[in-house]
Amino acid sequence: MAILPANPHIAIAVVIDGRRAQEYQPPWLLSPPESNRRHGLPIAKCYIESQSQKAFKIQCRVSPRFSFPPDTDLLLVSVFVDGHLFDARVFPKTELDGLGCIEEIGHSQRDPTDPSSDWYNMTFQKLTMEDADQKTINADSQRIKTVGIIRVVVGVAKSETRSPKAPRFGDGKRHEPLRTSRNGLAHNDLEQGLGTRFDDGESNKFLEFSQKVLVLNNLDQGHGTSYHKIDDAFDSVTLPCRNRQALGRFVFYYRPHDVLHAEGILSPHFVNHDAHGMRLSTQDDRVSIMSNGRIAIDLSRDP
Repeated sequence: MAILPANPHIAIAVVIDGRRAQEYQPPWLLSPPESNRRHGLPIAKCYIESQSQKAFKIQCRVSPRFSFPPDTDLLLVSVFVDGHLFDARVFPKTELDGLGCIEEIGHSQRDPTDPSSDWYNMTFQKLTMEDADQKTINADSQRIKTVGIIRVVVGVAKSETRSPKAPRFGDGKRHEPLRTSRNGLAHNDLEQGLGTRFDDGESNKFLEFSQKVLVLNNLDQGHGTSYHKIDDAFDSVTLPCRNRQALGRFVFYYRPHDVLHAEGILSPHFVNHDAHGMRLSTQDDRVSIMSNGRIAIDLSRDP
């Protein structure tokens, strides 16, 4: 799992088919140091291997040793895929104090303001080529800059409601954690198009690029992300917040195996060994299921 040395109590990983993706950190991702900071924020960067037509999720792991800055009581985790906001989750302090927590973000509602809006998951897909005129080439040249990149921005905020808790519903739907609105994201998260909602799964046009753009960016064999409607229905609540503070950013560059191999990234010397933390299951007596369905882990105890 990717970890920020400045804040080691939050770890992020990409989970593909139930397994955490191997993370690679070649030297050019680690230096110079200033390249790993943006707007004064620490950044952890790595490559992962994507697999076409495989669904994936983002796993967030919070240690019980994580402490909230003054005047904050919410942990915010915002997931951006290919330049689009996929979801923004909220973890209340009241549910994290003294407990570890593992949360997976793998589905989101197309329009969180509409309770009847459909839900989608994320799937890696091959990019496709098309013949294009110069106008399309110019547009694709900008669009390609965020393709193949998963960004996870972690921050804190102050709730505008008293003692926020995950909602309880009695309508038979599966429970979902709290969310924050797009307005709850920091300005830096929304720049360069980050913050627009993901495209729905009705069309894969956003995976089509001009051949020239793909070749120039070494992505002619690359992957992007498509979104597929799921049958599950979930309940969720959007939580207003203020006093937002960003803590750091995690960046995962996802590429097919052949591309990573050709670029020499799959060397065992580049494996991020920090990514191999404890493997926990609900058979571990430190693990419990909370009332809201989350997994809670007491990491202060020995296994």
